[in-house]
Amino acid sequence: MDTKLNYWQQIRQAADKASAVTSALSRLMANVNGPRPCKRRLLMSVAQSIMLYGGEIWVDALKKKTYRRRLAAVQQKGSLRIACSFRTVSEPAIIVIAGVLPIDLMAQAKKLVFERTPEVGKHIAKAEARALSLEKWQQRWDSDHRGRWTARLIPQLNTWLDRTHGETSYYLTEYLSGHGDISSPRRCDAVFH
Repeated sequence: MDTKLNYWQQIRQAADKASAVTSALSRLMANVNGPRPCKRRLLMSVAQSIMLYGGEIWVDALKKKTYRRRLAAVQQKGSLRIACSFRTVSEPAIIVIAGVLPIDLMAQAKKLVFERTPEVGKHIAKAEARALSLEKWQQRWDSDHRGRWTARLIPQLNTWLDRTHGETSYYLTEYLSGHGDISSPRRCDAVFH
């Protein structure tokens, strides 16, 4: 615990540790011909667990933009690996493509589940927290000026996140993010088949 009780040390140490884990896991995941996105997401959940350890207690500290950015930078790095993407894709776009809830909303959901579980049970509390988080994320996605190409293609987060078919690939991520040359016939075949 730090002397000012603002949880900066906790957040910084968690971000540094999660960043090291993300870097190590990134070496296992080539953009092309690497593990499938579902396996990448599973590996990156390790870094998210590290960042969110004790989140119920310090989540209110994420109201400060500097703290939130520190964790979001690590999450963006992991999301780039999940979606097999370039480093230049904006944070809002890449977390949507990767299907990863923003880290501050994850922490708030964790706190809500902790508070509501005694009243309504864990299953209902998790469902409420997910619905509230998705609503907040959708509002953020609609108002953000970054990632507008991706927002044209994925306007509703619920539809994208709850799809039962298809996974992203390097070429599909290029198309969804507006990066790369998608006009070549070989790449179009890779994206749409």
